Amino acid sequence: MIPRVSVAVNAGSFLLLAWLYGGDLLDAARARGSEVAAMSQLPSVPFAALLVGLSLVGGGLTGFGVLRRRDRTWRGYRVMPIVLVVGLFVDLFLVSANKTPFSSASRVAAAIEVFEQKANALATPGAVISDSESLGALLAELGEVPYLAHGEPLGAWQLKILDGCTGPRLERGEAGAGTLLYCVSADRSQAWVTAVGLPLGERFGAPQVVTSGGEPIAGLVQKRAAQPPPPLGPEGGEGESGPMTIEGDAGNFGAEAP
Repeated sequence: MIPRVSVAVNAGSFLLLAWLYGGDLLDAARARGSEVAAMSQLPSVPFAALLVGLSLVGGGLTGFGVLRRRDRTWRGYRVMPIVLVVGLFVDLFLVSANKTPFSSASRVAAAIEVFEQKANALATPGAVISDSESLGALLAELGEVPYLAHGEPLGAWQLKILDGCTGPRLERGEAGAGTLLYCVSADRSQAWVTAVGLPLGERFGAPQVVTSGGEPIAGLVQKRAAQPPPPLGPEGGEGESGPMTIEGDAGNFGAEAP
């Protein structure tokens, strides 16, 4: 008698592996053909191809057992679950152990936040920082760009400084993926930070300003607030007042004078 439960489990295992690792093969092919891909590294093509091949073997053995009306004692039914368990274990703990669970857009938002905090710390009461050398030094703290260009990693972030802005830069111009757009206002009182990559939810395509829900993911840098002057002393001067003096015998308030 055909073990229907085993056949159903094998069918589900085959579909899961085909979806996971067949999808990895498709993603790798699309990433190589796209200007920008929202991933920091390509899937392991050899590993994905191996799992797809073993899935076909397991599925073929299950189909053979069904056609031959083999009962549950036939060992061919056991191959598919073994492929699933071993494959997922190796993937989780070896192949994908260093992969981040966060999306490229989330990592871009984190990079913009770090850059915003560092740039605000360098601002003065007169203006925001705008020289390329000081701003470029901040890029080393942002990590690697979470995008691929034609399947190749982009490495470190790049910076483009723009002047005379009235808000976040929404057009990338000639800037490529992995570029921060630092847009300074005309009076240099503030600057907006956006990034070139892909909008949230898009995995492949041409480089664009990174957005979420149609709105740009942006940071704001502002000139430092002016410090208030120190308080004046009791005589109109600055600093602390002089020491207090008490005339007479301060310890004998209730005593009669001789």
